[in-house]
Amino acid sequence: MKNWLANKRSIILFLVLFLVLLIGSVLLTEEPLENYPAFDVSSPSPTGVKAFVEALQESGFQVERLARDIAYLENESLTNDAIIMIEPSFQVDEQVKNAYTQYLDSGGTIYFFGTEPTAFFEVETHPIDQFSDETVVEGAMGQFEAEVYGWERIEATEEDQVILTDEQGILAIERQYQNGGKLVVVVEPVWLTNQAILIDDHLDILMGIINFHQHHQVWFDTFQYGNYYQPRFDQIYPAPFLAVAIGLLILSTLWLWMSGKRFGVARDRRDQVVRFGDERIRAIANWQIKGKNYQQALIIQVHYLKQLIFERTGTPVTASWSTYQQVLERLLPEKTNKSISDFNNQLQAQLNKEHATKQEFVEWTKRIDQIRGEVEQT
Repeated sequence: MKNWLANKRSIILFLVLFLVLLIGSVLLTEEPLENYPAFDVSSPSPTGVKAFVEALQESGFQVERLARDIAYLENESLTNDAIIMIEPSFQVDEQVKNAYTQYLDSGGTIYFFGTEPTAFFEVETHPIDQFSDETVVEGAMGQFEAEVYGWERIEATEEDQVILTDEQGILAIERQYQNGGKLVVVVEPVWLTNQAILIDDHLDILMGIINFHQHHQVWFDTFQYGNYYQPRFDQIYPAPFLAVAIGLLILSTLWLWMSGKRFGVARDRRDQVVRFGDERIRAIANWQIKGKNYQQALIIQVHYLKQLIFERTGTPVTASWSTYQQVLERLLPEKTNKSISDFNNQLQAQLNKEHATKQEFVEWTKRIDQIRGEVEQT
């Protein structure tokens, strides 16, 4: 035994050092940051709404999450209840729309903070031609300093009561329903986020719009986000199917391995990485940012989007904007024709400008990247 240990001393020492390094790496590795969706009521990120919700709870208001279907509130007393919806999913069916309308007709109150109220309620909006981040908003509460982030304004009807306006149009309205029900629509959901709620007079505006003292219970609607109560993978498919699929996966891997296939990272030649890597793209991006050539950078992004659409559909890059609108409506059936038309019209107005501000560049980069990603998935 001693002779065996003496012969294997180097191997044993290597295994001990490897075990120590493995344990140390596990103990010292920090947990990755959790990725929260935007407007999540439990998100501490800048785009979350956790600060506003916790401040209400600490102030003694009855605030809860509504992570179930709205039919859950049918047997509750709705007269003094209110639901707050913050930029919910646009993909809703008629049954869901009718459920919210019935809730309003039963005497409930809904505060809708979102840029697409038409998806849930019969509240029409229209895009604005000019954008000004710093502005003065006016309402029955008075005048306030605010930063506006949205490109939509509300088209109020004769029955609507205008609550808040700016120089570009209507930002918030109130609409009465049967049995004392009330719908309040605000097209600036960013005011509720952790990063913006304490900017300028955003908190005063929100507290003036939402009368928490009037409601016995306030529900933050999280059901439409789809982030809660999602079934696990093993709950979607039956156990025999999963067993067969896993068995086939293992057998396929073993067969490829026995056939000589080796798994690992493909190594590119160094000259190819250096000549055709990201260095040129990064250099162009840094030059555009430092030179504040935001308008030119947007034009380049639009050309890239047109080239991508050409590769997918054969539509020439010199096609008219109306042609691109028809192509996008065909490629993106999950989006409404109105949202695509608004994107198209607003993008034309932006490209016709001589210069673009940094905020416009950041906003349009996000919107173009979103469309580009959806086109690439088609």
